[in-house]
Amino acid sequence: MERYGLLSRSGYWYFRIRVPVGLQRLLKCREIKRSLGKCDLNLAEPAAKLARLKLKEIFTQIQEGVMDHKAALLIINEEVGTLSRIIQYKRNAQAKAERLQALANVLTRLKNEANEELSDKDELALIKLFNKKVNEHRNSLDLLTRAILDTPSCDHAEEETKDTEDPDFLMDFFRRSSRKQENTEKLSKQLEPSSPPVASSIPPLAELTEHFCREKTNDNSWAHNTATSGKAHLQLLVEYAQLCSVPLEKMDRAFILQLRDNVLKKLPRKRNTDPAFRSKTLSELLKMNHNSPLSDKSINEYLLTFGSFFEWCRENHYMNADNPAKRLQIQIKRKNNESRDRYSHVELIKIVDELANLPHATPKQQQRNLQLRWIVLIAMYQGMRQNEICQLFVDDVATINGIPCFCVNDSHWSKSLKNQQSFRQVPIHPELLKAGFLEYVCKLREHPVLTQLERNARNQQLDNSEQVRLLFPCMNYSPQHHYTRNLTNFYNQFNRKQITTDTKKTFHSFRHNVITQLAHEDVQRVHIAHLVGHETADTTTRVYTKVDIEKLLTVITKVNYGFDLLEKLHLSPVKDDVLKEQIAHLPVKE
Repeated sequence: MERYGLLSRSGYWYFRIRVPVGLQRLLKCREIKRSLGKCDLNLAEPAAKLARLKLKEIFTQIQEGVMDHKAALLIINEEVGTLSRIIQYKRNAQAKAERLQALANVLTRLKNEANEELSDKDELALIKLFNKKVNEHRNSLDLLTRAILDTPSCDHAEEETKDTEDPDFLMDFFRRSSRKQENTEKLSKQLEPSSPPVASSIPPLAELTEHFCREKTNDNSWAHNTATSGKAHLQLLVEYAQLCSVPLEKMDRAFILQLRDNVLKKLPRKRNTDPAFRSKTLSELLKMNHNSPLSDKSINEYLLTFGSFFEWCRENHYMNADNPAKRLQIQIKRKNNESRDRYSHVELIKIVDELANLPHATPKQQQRNLQLRWIVLIAMYQGMRQNEICQLFVDDVATINGIPCFCVNDSHWSKSLKNQQSFRQVPIHPELLKAGFLEYVCKLREHPVLTQLERNARNQQLDNSEQVRLLFPCMNYSPQHHYTRNLTNFYNQFNRKQITTDTKKTFHSFRHNVITQLAHEDVQRVHIAHLVGHETADTTTRVYTKVDIEKLLTVITKVNYGFDLLEKLHLSPVKDDVLKEQIAHLPVKE
């Protein structure tokens, strides 16, 4: 059964909403679907309405650049599934208040009837008559009292509604109800919806943050990098809370604003890795003068981690107050295309010249330089992402319909791709073939190089028959950086010292160069998207259009920077018959 974005499966209700087309690539999905738990339709519908409003607000914040899409996913996973429980709690609190009011009304009516029947206002006689009337209505009072005690999520119900058979309770109620002021205070207290129960013994903040991080890691809500940054973010929260002597229950919006404006905006980048900062305490860091403050984007990531933690504390009854970190992100007005810039024609020529003259003192260093050169040239002519290139296996260079191609995939556990559109097969640029790229590939096929993963398996004496034949064996794997760390260390230094000091120009700029070149050649968007692994916005194009490899070859050939690559690299072009022989040695894929 499906109704109003709700889907029912075996008594469980699920909420789903379509992700806006422009955000589907970022969020890696076309729709968001979350469980609302086992509940009835009357509870699921308002939860779905609340979820829809919440998600539309998140979508708007992502589109405006206010919220990072990774942080948005954390909030979506944290909040949507709890909405039905929140609404259930509110309904239970309302039901309890109504039943308390009904009980108070009945007892008040019985007291008034006793007052009217007795002309003598002797208190003891009034109490006896009151008790008699209570006994006459015993069944209805018992049912009402039991209904209050059975109301879920109201742990204080027993304190508010004691057994009406207790004469002391009836006498106490009668005496207090005879005094108007005390009676009013009692009813107002009864009618006040109770708060969620708070844990009687709240663990220290450091222990709570550790528990939160462990839970996020164990249920795979956080990837490796997200877990590392999340722990660092919460460690700062613990430090600042200890510095200000503020416990969890005292943390409010003003405290988090103070943390944002007086700490995060003054905190240096790379606090935990830079030797100048990592041994300093928080108070010492805040007194230092430095020129590397956190970016607005990084500050927002801190705030979103805090918000996720506070929501978890609320769900587990460690705090009652509203989320103090909610909606405190800094607005970022910079456009997406302003974060990176493409290389100029002069800078591209300089990059090739410098690659051709990389210094090497040993054969091992020479082999490493050769691998780094090919990685940069592939990025320059193919527009592939950094990790997509570094994690290529030798068998990922294959022929499709006789055309040599790169097969971008995650066929091994150590590989990772950004999104579904990253899975693709793209022809190798003819300039790379002429420069002898297939000669390099064939040598690796004939003389495999032992990779870091294989060396580790041997050192640990693991029975691992799986071969890891990397196309660029100098790229070592790590869970945090995947295969890119060695390239990042090399290229950051190479780029800043030899090419440009413009921080907007990085390895990712090569993708901008390729896409811009193809756009200037009036290449269709669907072809550009397939070459670089982007999603097309048009559903018809995305679902039904299949691009021939031959067409993609003609498209990739249009990437031309206006200089002779072979001349710059001091190479002679590979002869056609030699190239055909090299292609024949490649594996064939469909």
